Amino acid sequence: PYFNTHETYHYYSLPVCHPTPIISLPLKLGQVLRGDRMAESQYEIKFREDIGKTTLCPLTLHGPYIDAFHNAIEELYYFEMFIGGDLPVRGFVGQLEQRQLPYTHKAFLWTHLHFEFEYNGNQIVHATVSEKTEEVQLPVDDSSPERKIDVTFSYYATWKENTAIPFKLRHL
Repeated sequence: PYFNTHETYHYYSLPVCHPTPIISLPLKLGQVLRGDRMAESQYEIKFREDIGKTTLCPLTLHGPYIDAFHNAIEELYYFEMFIGGDLPVRGFVGQLEQRQLPYTHKAFLWTHLHFEFEYNGNQIVHATVSEKTEEVQLPVDDSSPERKIDVTFSYYATWKENTAIPFKLRHL
C-alpha cells in the first residue's frame, strides 16, 4: 500500500498473470528486511528491441478476484519491478475515482503496461513504466458473487538511446 510502505505483499497474491511455477529469486539481507518478495515475471523484453502490444494473458475475474483488485486499488497498492536486477520501476495496480457532486465512486484496473527504457552503449541507464494506457472499470456497486469481468493483460516496450547518462551515474 502506498501509505504504508512497511506492509508488503507478493505481487502474485493478486489474481494477475503469473508463470507456472512461480520462481522466487534470491534476496539480499536488505531486501529481506524490507519485506521484498521477488519472482520472475512473464514479460519477455529483449535489450534494444521495441515490442508492440503483446498479450500477457486473458483472465475472467469473478467475485473474490474482483474484490481483491478492488481492495488493492482502494488501498493504493503499487507494484515494484527490477530491471536488470537493480533498476526499480513502480506503478499502481489501478486508480480510484471519487467525486462529491454528484457522488460517484469508481475503481479502474490497469490492464496494460508501457515500459520505456533508455540505454547508453550496452547498458540500461533509465527505465519507467506507465500503466494508464488502458483500463477496465471494476463493478464496485455489484457485490454478487456471480459477477464476472473479462480482462486481457498486455504490455509493450520502447527503447531509446541516451548518451547523456553514463551507466555509473544512473539513478537506482
